[in-house]
Amino acid sequence: MRTLRDIFKTRTARQGRRSSGVKSESVFVAGLFALACVSSGCDRGTQAAAGEDCSRAGNCTDGHAGTTGTTPEPAVSRIAFVDLEDSCDCTRRRIDAAWGALQSALGAGAPVAVDRIHLDTQEALVAPYREQKPFQFVPAVYFMDADQNVIVMLQGELSRKQVEDVLKGSSR
Repeated sequence: MRTLRDIFKTRTARQGRRSSGVKSESVFVAGLFALACVSSGCDRGTQAAAGEDCSRAGNCTDGHAGTTGTTPEPAVSRIAFVDLEDSCDCTRRRIDAAWGALQSALGAGAPVAVDRIHLDTQEALVAPYREQKPFQFVPAVYFMDADQNVIVMLQGELSRKQVEDVLKGSSR
C-alpha cells in the first residue's frame, strides 16, 4: 500500500525536484494538516478562540461553544451518542469515559433527549448524522436543534467541561 509520502516523493521525482529538501517537507506536512482539518470538519479558528487544540485532543468540532458572532446558536434539543456495541478494550474505555462525561454534564442541567446508537449494528440510524458532519473516531456525539440539524459534533475522548461548554454556548 502506497502512503501519501510515497506518492509525494514519486510526484516530485517526476517533476525533477528534490523531495528531501526542507521546503518540500514543510509543504507536505502543511498539506497533510490542511487535509486532516478539512476531512474531519475541524474549524481551527473557533478552536483557537476557545483555547482548544483538536490535533492533540482528537476532537475536531465545528462551531462549538467557543465561537463568536452576532447570531446566537440554537438550543440543543437532542443528542445522538454514536458508539460501537462490539469494540476492543481501549475503544470501550474511551466510549465508556465519554458516555460518563456526557451523563455527568447532563445530570445537573435541563433535560435533553439522548439517543445512544451503535455504529456497528445500527448503521442506518447513524447515516443522517454522518451526512451532516462525518466523523473519524468513536464515540461521536452530535448536538442537534429542534429541527434535527447538527449544531456541534464532538468525537473521540470527551470531558464533562467540553459537553457543558457546548450546552452553555447553545443556550445563549
